[in-house]
Amino acid sequence: MRPNVSIIRIFVSSPGDVSVEREEIEKIIDELNRTIGEENRVQLKVVKWETHVTPGMSHEGPQDKINKDIGIYDIFIGIMWHRFGTPTKRADSGTEEEFRKAYRQWLRTESPNIMFYFCQKRFTPQNTNEAEQYAKVLKFKDELFKKGIVGEYPSPQKFANKVRPDLYRTILELIEPYKRNANIKKKRKTHGRQLFKCEDISIDKIDDIIVPDQTDMYSSFQPRINNVKTNKKKSQKIIPKFYRILASTTPGVVRNDNIANSVHIIKDPIRPFDIQVGLTRSMRKQGNPEAIPELTNMDIGQVKRMYPFLQGADFKWVRMVLAELSADPQVLEYICTSDLDADVKQIAAKNPSVTNKVKQKVCLFCDPHFVNKRHLYESNVENGTVIIANDFPYGPLFHYIAFPQEPIHAWEELTEKIITDMNQTIHQFLQKEMNSVNHLHGSIGLFIGFNSSIRHLVLRKRTKSSAGASISHVHKQIWGMLPGSVNIGNYTNKICEAFQNRHIDYLKAYIDTLEQAGMVLYSDSKIILYIPFGQISIHELQIMFKRKGVNNYLDLLPDEINSLSKAEFIVARIYGALQIGSFNELFIQKPFKKLSSNASSHLDKDSSFRLIVSFITREIDLAVSELNQLYVVDKYPEDTLREIRMLWQQIKNECSLNYNI
Repeated sequence: MRPNVSIIRIFVSSPGDVSVEREEIEKIIDELNRTIGEENRVQLKVVKWETHVTPGMSHEGPQDKINKDIGIYDIFIGIMWHRFGTPTKRADSGTEEEFRKAYRQWLRTESPNIMFYFCQKRFTPQNTNEAEQYAKVLKFKDELFKKGIVGEYPSPQKFANKVRPDLYRTILELIEPYKRNANIKKKRKTHGRQLFKCEDISIDKIDDIIVPDQTDMYSSFQPRINNVKTNKKKSQKIIPKFYRILASTTPGVVRNDNIANSVHIIKDPIRPFDIQVGLTRSMRKQGNPEAIPELTNMDIGQVKRMYPFLQGADFKWVRMVLAELSADPQVLEYICTSDLDADVKQIAAKNPSVTNKVKQKVCLFCDPHFVNKRHLYESNVENGTVIIANDFPYGPLFHYIAFPQEPIHAWEELTEKIITDMNQTIHQFLQKEMNSVNHLHGSIGLFIGFNSSIRHLVLRKRTKSSAGASISHVHKQIWGMLPGSVNIGNYTNKICEAFQNRHIDYLKAYIDTLEQAGMVLYSDSKIILYIPFGQISIHELQIMFKRKGVNNYLDLLPDEINSLSKAEFIVARIYGALQIGSFNELFIQKPFKKLSSNASSHLDKDSSFRLIVSFITREIDLAVSELNQLYVVDKYPEDTLREIRMLWQQIKNECSLNYNI
């Protein structure tokens, strides 16, 4: 083993009916050792009775021998399906005893980290013994739900997708506090906390910072220490640099240790925003929004026994909470068919976890009468994209909605072909509108709400979803923006022009920096998909077009629309793998111009501006100051990279990519 390598021991506890899951954990640990293990000089070791318990006798029984040989570990992973296990002297099974031992230790020392997973695959007992075993599992599951430490997975084949990101984040929590504290104490210049190769500058007091003159766009993106000189002479070519200021702040307490703390201040390269990330804040646990009140954890059997007692006006609010928050499709379908109140049925039918069959029954976009009344345009592809008028428009100059005519109500059902048809249809429609009524002329930006989640109280793993007027049918809302400070395309263009006057391609320098930092997730000849230097929401992603002079959506050529659609498809798959339920898609662009018959003749070939697409996730750990343009975000761009790296092989397979990050 390499010197100075820390060891993290991971104990896997389970009965004998989850052998596939136990093997999957071995594979995941191998992946982690090759990624974050090598990066952080950490070795992960799986501890199991099959490999770490030696043959021998014990006066207290075999379970005591297992407990002794397993020893101390850092992470406890419990797994159950329908078997509870063999009783011991102190518990109804070895797994239960191992859990209670770990839990007692955690109550005293907050270690080990405990993760317990239950398989949701349907199981029908064939005899009395199997029924008793399964009943014990369900009772134990109810107990652990109250402690808030339960995860669920649909089948053994999908276990890895559930446990991989959880285990990844847990390991980072064990590593990061001490690693970051050591980096702060050394006060050395780092390259973006090991991953992001943009320069970090440490300061100790406010006086050390020069506040850039915001009227000088050339220098405004170069925050620097007082003794750092910048030559502004036009004769000298100065390549733009992207800095993060590391400023000390009051101490933080992590794992009962009072540690030195700092805050990173990031000036967004393309938007007039400042972003702050606190080191200790970024280490905190994200919490588990799925750990919701006990009422919402009931399975279909419990609900059927309870529901007759809840009918009536006095308990309508209880049924509404259950319909709003339950994540069990069987429970929601039961409410839709059994409840006597139309309001409760409607809430259950709009829950993202309900089956697509139920969603389709209440979906307005699946209702031909609703669509025909508002119909404006559609693609010439059978069951392709349709564009309708918005009942309550709030975009200046125009506001439309585009969606596939197929009943698509979840990200998993989206295909690259469907997204491409949506983009092509929107492009054709906007061209038609521009050339006929000209009311798009001068509008800047397309704000496309790419929604599939609905109610604001519905919890997913990472989001409280609120989108699309409670319509779960995947759609794009398209509206305009007025020129000026309303849209950041003007701001970005001013930066490009200021650097261009000095013969510098500003956005190309930004692309080069991102590529050197390894933050580009996907690239082809037309676009790059990347994690931005400044994220204004957790897991924000961006697309930038490579061709100079692509000023807005209508400037796109057919191949560029195809590349955009491919990148959007990848983003949807990334967010699906991260269990992100809702996001918006914002186009950072220049105003529309009247088009000529030649699709490319209006392009400003001398401009270094490029169309940028930003994907803003609707995640719960985002604070925005109303007093200034300051975003306080809980995680770093490289944290997003780490999470995506863990899921990249799965995403590559789904998107048929031959690209590594």
